[in-house]
Amino acid sequence: MVTEECSRCQWRGTFPGVDHITCDFCWITGRVKAKLPPRADGLCPAFEEGDQMRIEVRPMDDPFRAIIVKGKRFSHEELLALYNKGLTDGEIAREIGSVKSTIYKWRHRNKFPPNGKPQDGGSKYDYKVFRELYDQGLSDTKIAKACGCAASTVSRWRTLEGLATKGISGSAPRLDRGWMRELYDKGWTDERIARVVGCNSSTVGKWRLRNDLPANGRKEMR
Repeated sequence: MVTEECSRCQWRGTFPGVDHITCDFCWITGRVKAKLPPRADGLCPAFEEGDQMRIEVRPMDDPFRAIIVKGKRFSHEELLALYNKGLTDGEIAREIGSVKSTIYKWRHRNKFPPNGKPQDGGSKYDYKVFRELYDQGLSDTKIAKACGCAASTVSRWRTLEGLATKGISGSAPRLDRGWMRELYDKGWTDERIARVVGCNSSTVGKWRLRNDLPANGRKEMR
């Protein structure tokens, strides 16, 4: 709701050809007004009298192409300039004070390929290999085993790429139970077995309970 206060608030926003005032608090700060402490008079908790914070018009054609970091907005053009310099996701993130995952999502939305080698400030895994194995029909667990990473790493990559699950990734029937039993007999804990086999520790725990096996202690045989 726009009140008389809005015309004096520093978070106010105006647009060409539009008479009314809009609130730009969420757009500028990246925070939600509903989480601010309420005022005793029941009016807007974000009200701060002062000059308008932002004069320029926001790009309404595609507002998701910009990134807001700690209240500061970085336009698509600013990010593109850093990308065109050859900076990796990690280097761009450090430049603007953000995190790699934010830059990855921005780059992925715009269908830009990653700069540099995977280990140069970016991910230590080669996602092209992930995609090649995925196209061959391998599940998350098998891709992870081939690339030497956790199945959750492959799952996160697949989710960001918008790809469907293939096979029954990480489920007990697809695991090598003989190998699990061999590791268990060595005194390994559920967590350590899960890391080596490529599944969750809860999966190992369920397998162990089905076989009436007690849990191994924290002290593991080396």
